[in-house]
Amino acid sequence: MGVELPADLRRWLLANDPDAGRHPDDHAPLVALGRPGVLSGGGLLLGLTDIERVHRHKMEMEEDVYEAPR
Repeated sequence: MGVELPADLRRWLLANDPDAGRHPDDHAPLVALGRPGVLSGGGLLLGLTDIERVHRHKMEMEEDVYEAPR
């Protein structure tokens, strides 16, 4: 992704990655592999695959905004 995660967060994500060994198909929604019921308050835990997909999508959206004709 080009983003450096804090070491503790990276270790935790690698140890608890709900996406480990799973890959969404080409037509899957942006967040395809998140795991509900892990975080308090009903939040969805994203694994590394979903985090990368969301990040890539946001970067593409930002590029589209800055490349749009004025």
